[in-house]
This record gives sequence, C-alpha cells and structure tokens, in this order.
Amino acid sequence: MANTNISPSSRFSAEVIQTMRQRAEDRLKEAVALTDGVETLSPSATRELLHDLQVHQIELEMQNDELRHTQAELSVLHEHYSDLFDWAPVGYVTINAQGTLLEANLTTATLLGVKRSVLSSLPFTRFILKQDHGIFHQHRKQILDHHELQSFDLRMLKSGGSLFWANLTLTYVPGQMDKAEFRLAISDITERKHAQALFHSLFDQSVFFGCILDKQLRLLEVNRAALSLMGTPLNVLIGKYFPDNRLWTDEHNQAELMHALQQAICGVGTQFETFHTLPNGKPLYLMVNTTPIFLDTGIQIAFVGVDITQRKQTEQALKQSERFFHDFFESNSSVMLLIEPVFGQLIDANRAAVAFYGYTREQLMAMYLCHINMPAQEQRVARSKQPHREDHPDLVHAHKLASGDVRYVEVYSTPIELADRAMLFSIIHDVTERYLLEKQVHQLAFHDALTQLPNRSLLNDRMTQIMAISHRSGCFCALMMVDLDNFKPINDLHGHLVGDLMLIEVARRLTLCVREVDTVARFGGDEFVVMLSELSTDKAESTAQTATVAEKIIQSLAEPYLLAVKHDDDTLTEYRCTASMGVLVFTSSDVSREDILNRADAAMYQAKNDGGNRIRFYATEGERERP
Repeated sequence: MANTNISPSSRFSAEVIQTMRQRAEDRLKEAVALTDGVETLSPSATRELLHDLQVHQIELEMQNDELRHTQAELSVLHEHYSDLFDWAPVGYVTINAQGTLLEANLTTATLLGVKRSVLSSLPFTRFILKQDHGIFHQHRKQILDHHELQSFDLRMLKSGGSLFWANLTLTYVPGQMDKAEFRLAISDITERKHAQALFHSLFDQSVFFGCILDKQLRLLEVNRAALSLMGTPLNVLIGKYFPDNRLWTDEHNQAELMHALQQAICGVGTQFETFHTLPNGKPLYLMVNTTPIFLDTGIQIAFVGVDITQRKQTEQALKQSERFFHDFFESNSSVMLLIEPVFGQLIDANRAAVAFYGYTREQLMAMYLCHINMPAQEQRVARSKQPHREDHPDLVHAHKLASGDVRYVEVYSTPIELADRAMLFSIIHDVTERYLLEKQVHQLAFHDALTQLPNRSLLNDRMTQIMAISHRSGCFCALMMVDLDNFKPINDLHGHLVGDLMLIEVARRLTLCVREVDTVARFGGDEFVVMLSELSTDKAESTAQTATVAEKIIQSLAEPYLLAVKHDDDTLTEYRCTASMGVLVFTSSDVSREDILNRADAAMYQAKNDGGNRIRFYATEGERERP
C-alpha cells in the first residue's frame, strides 16, 4: 500500500488553490504596472524586478510538482480502497432514495448469484423475499426518521430463486431528498439461522426445565417442560421478572437462585439443588444450572432445571438402608468384615470380629486380608493331599489371630455397594472343631493308621488326578511297586510291634526320596507304592528320571535299620532288609488305572524272581527289560 502519511502543508485544498490564483493575478497586475513604467526604472530596480519574477516562477514549479505527487498518492489509495471494497467478506451496496442499486461490490454479486454489471439500476427489493419487503421498508423509514443505524434479519433471493438468510446493516447518507443515499452491509447468516432453529427445537422439546433470561432477569424464552411446571400461560410469563415466579417463594431457594443469577450476570456458571412442594403436594427436587450466554447484543442467562426427585428419593432410601445395615452389621453376633475386593483391604469390622481376631477395630482397618489369611501356597499344598472332590468346594480358610493361634473358618462373601463404593460383605464362621474332626475322620478314611501314608482309597484318587494332569500336559508319569524282600522274619523273631516300627521307618525313607508333588502310599502288608508325576514329555528322558529315583529308593531301603526290641530291658537291634521294585512309565493314553497297578506288580514279581534287591521296568512286547 502506498504511503498515506502526507503532511498537511503538502495538501492543496480548493481554498488554497484559489488564494494562490488571486496572488498570481495581483502579481501580474503589479508586473504590468511595472512594465508600463519600465523605461523609467533604474538598472538596479530592473534587476530586482527580474529576480522577483524568477523566484516566483521557481515557486510555481515546485507547487506543481507537489500537486502531481499528491495526485499519484490519491490514485494509489483509491486502488487500495477499490480492492478492499470488492473483496471484503461482506456484501456492500449503495442504493438511492428510490431503492435503486447504484453500486455493489463483488461479494454482493456472489451472494446474489448475479453478474456485477447487471446489478446497476435494479431495484434492491427484487432480491428480497416478497413476504419480508415490509421488514426492509420499516427499517428504512426508521433510519429516515431518526438517522440511527438499523440492523435486522430477513430472507433474500438468489438469481436462481434459492433463499438465504441475511443480516442487513443500513446507514443513511444525507443530501437533497432525491439525492439521499443508503448504504447496506449484507452478511449471509443462513447457517446461524439453521443452528438457532435446531437449538430452539431441542430447547422446546427437552425434558429439562429451560428458560432464557435477559440481564434484568426477565423471561425471554420458556420451553414446554418449564411452562408446564410454572403453570402460567406463555404470553403472561414472557417479560416477567423470573425470581417472582411461585417456585421461588421459599426464602432459602430464592436466595440461592439470586446468588446464582448474579454470578451468571458476571459471567460465572453455577449449579445448586433446590426442593419444592408442588400444588398437588408432590415433592420436587431440582438440580439447577445457570449459565451465561455471551451474545453480540449483550449477555443472557440460560436457566436449566433437571428433575432429580427419583434420584434423591433413591438416595434417601439407600441411606436408610445403609443405616439399617450398619446397625445389623455392628450388633450381629457373627464375625463380619467389609473388604475392598481388589486388594483385600479390610474396610470395617464389627464388634464380633474385633473379639474374635483379638485386634482393635483400628488395627483391623489398617490390615489386608493377607495379614489374617493363611498363605495360599499352604492351602494349595494342603488341598493337594486331600481326595479330589468336585462336588464339595472348599470354603475353609485358616485365619491367624492376634495371639498367633490359627482358627479354621468358613467364609461366605457377597458383593455389595455402600456409599457408592464396591465392597465384599463377608460372614466368617469358626469351624475349627468341626474341621479338625473332619480332618481326623479324613485321615482315618484315606490314610494308613500305622505309617500315616495314603491308603488304597486315596491312592486311587491321586492316580485319577495324575492321569488327568498327564492328559493335559502330555508329560509321562511313573508308578513303582515296592515290596520288602525279607520282612517276615522280623515279625517271627521280634513280634509285630517291632515289625510295625520297621514299616514306619520304611515309610519315612520312601517319603524322603521323592518330591512333595509325588505320592507314597502303603498298598498293604509290606507293599508300598510310589507315584512320580510331571516328568518329561520324552519317554526316554522320563525313564531315566524314574530310574534315578528308583535306585535312590533301593539304596535307602537297603541301609541298616536300628530297631528297639523289648526284652527285659530295651535294646537296639540292627536289622537289614532289601526291597524289590517293579516300575511302569506311562501316560494317560497308554493304559488304564487297573492296568497300571497290574503291570507294575508283574514287574515287581519279576524282580523278586530274579533274586530281589533289584529294579525291573515293565516291558511290552518288543521292549527289552531294564537290567
């Protein structure tokens, strides 16, 4: 853009030019007068006159240069103005007093879909929807009467007949009545109008109670839900002072409302709850939001009320239920805990729990379930040594008391929600006496009374479990049938009591030779069974692992036994006893449970027939016995 910073001294108005012309004519008259008497002038006067004329000529030339420079700058400014006028994002139009288009920019031509050259001399109302002509004429009359800028919306037509919403800003340029002009700025507001229509549709159909207020807290708009609630016709409500409505007769409610509305006027949204009693006697709880709406014309306030009556009634019922639960929880004689379900933190404990565990309530609430519950690994090992009972889930846990004692309890838990928090409500029954009795009965039913090893019943259950594991993992298992070679003589020489001591020691040595996951059982008399589980998936490797354990067992059982023999005084007698072992390495797909025992037993008798104190692996047809 050209430099528009031109000093006032370099600008020539019409008055300045007129003054210069008058001065020039006066000078000319003086020059003529001087010329008339030039012959009478002295040489020095003549030289002075010529000097003045030359200076004046230079001054005129300088003034002409300044005029040409100013004209060039004005031309550049005019070009820039034309560019801004034509390419402005708003349409600009000039019409005369009769409403005829005199001038329009390119944006106007684009808005109306008409060539710019065609617009000149057309009536402006040709592009206004006929039904909205009255709006235009009314505002033109207003500006003629009051000379105040007018801004209004109406519908305009494109050349093809399509409609669009426009905002017109009308200004007046005074002059003679027939020379007066109007200038208009035209903005396409179709999208804004559509958005407003959508808003009003949603606003009116909303289930929330909605009102729009002006800055003076007068009602501008009310939706159907609010109209129904207030019970007053729309034409009566509009323009009324909102806080005077019958809903706000309660002083506390009105004070909260006024505070929220004042905050909204200051540009801050607010939320609060109110309670009302309707004319029909029903309660109404409202969650009220007051939100400022910032518009070009100023600030308005959106009032939205949400009916939360059902929620509040539910909350009240829940609080009453929680109070009932708390009373039940605290006074119940059963041990009760509230537990956080993810990490097991103890949230609360009743009086019975405090008395049972021996901790204070504060100590319990600072603990986690793992602090009182026996470690899961101990329980898993304990369960692994019990018969497999699919139909009887284990609900018994070992809980440690503050005194260090362990009590066996049944825990029944159910998820509940208190104070919007998910918890486990657990009832704990002390079943220690019953559990120990059942354990004793279980021990008698599934264990050998002499050696405390699993008996045949428990052995069958363990075999079922091991075969199931083998089926899932594909790993080999092994069963060893062990029979003492020369046990009968000890009974004959020293009696059955000494023989029993011998069997107890054999059981101890067998248990020390295997892993915790393996099983040692007394099969009957001086026969024992050892089961190895979770070996390799390769048969050769599994056979080698089994052979190592078998040799360890044979060597351990061949060590001398020191037995207390009762005569007149107790004496220790050294006794040697070897064993014969039959071994079967198998998977669950190879053989049935009955065949496992039979084949191991056959291999064991082969070992005895070969002289005892040796190991024989069962060999199928085509396989060679292990020496």
